[in-house]
Amino acid sequence: MLTLTEKAATEIRNLIAQPEVPDDGGVRIASNPEGSLTLALAGSPSAGDAVVDDDGARVFVEQQAGQLLDDKTLDAGCRWRRHRPVRHRRAGLRLALTLPVRPGRSASRRAPGP
Repeated sequence: MLTLTEKAATEIRNLIAQPEVPDDGGVRIASNPEGSLTLALAGSPSAGDAVVDDDGARVFVEQQAGQLLDDKTLDAGCRWRRHRPVRHRRAGLRLALTLPVRPGRSASRRAPGP
């Protein structure tokens, strides 16, 4: 099952605390036809979604995405370039999936920010 770091849980709680997000809302992770994952605020889980709830930080994981994320950890952070944070057009959550390290590969892969 997907797990959350404390930082990711805090950022997700901040996102879903927005007035336009329903009380039972969360962040939904789904796969798309191109084979990548998408992140979006959702009012409720879709049929078949697994629900990860870490003290109110709710993540709805679509079944196909869940197969990819089963043993992964979701983290939140900011990319740095030349000692300055990268600014995005929309303030929000930048998520990283921590993956097992394979020789010659990076330890994490980043999901696109909102």
